Amino acid sequence: MNKQHGFADLVQLAVIGAAVAAVLAALAWQSHRIDAGRKDLAESKLQAANVATQFAAYRSETDALATKAANTALANQAALHIAAATAKDEHEKTVLALRADVAGHVEQLRQRAQRPAGPAAGTADTGATSTHRAIGTCTGADLYRQDAIALVGIAADADQLRADYAELFAGYEAARLQALGAVTK
Repeated sequence: MNKQHGFADLVQLAVIGAAVAAVLAALAWQSHRIDAGRKDLAESKLQAANVATQFAAYRSETDALATKAANTALANQAALHIAAATAKDEHEKTVLALRADVAGHVEQLRQRAQRPAGPAAGTADTGATSTHRAIGTCTGADLYRQDAIALVGIAADADQLRADYAELFAGYEAARLQALGAVTK
């Protein structure tokens, strides 16, 4: 009986040994998987840190570019405002000179004779004096007061329009050149 009991003990010890070996193998595998997970986690953290660093550099670069673009736009806007103010000042000076010129001409024209109340007998009223009717030319020197003042007013309006156009064109040209400069930069 001792032999039977001894064999059963050996079988039992072998089963316990196999179970312990299986548990040890499972623990070794689990330890390997934990180490691999830790390694993967460390690599993931390193990649996340690299991505965060790259994003911070990208953000810094885009912020610098945006700041530079905003400063350029502000400088362009300031240049356009200066050009517009300069054109406006020149326009105002031109208009003041034109008004003074018109006032001087109108004052001179007030010294001229008034147009007669009706046409001369047997002639049509052309607004010219008899001297020019006889010669057939008119320089405007002998126009009656009302006609001369009307012509000076029309000329003043034309000069005003010319000055207004020059101011608008100067502003347009400044904006066009500024835009071309911004496109080529």
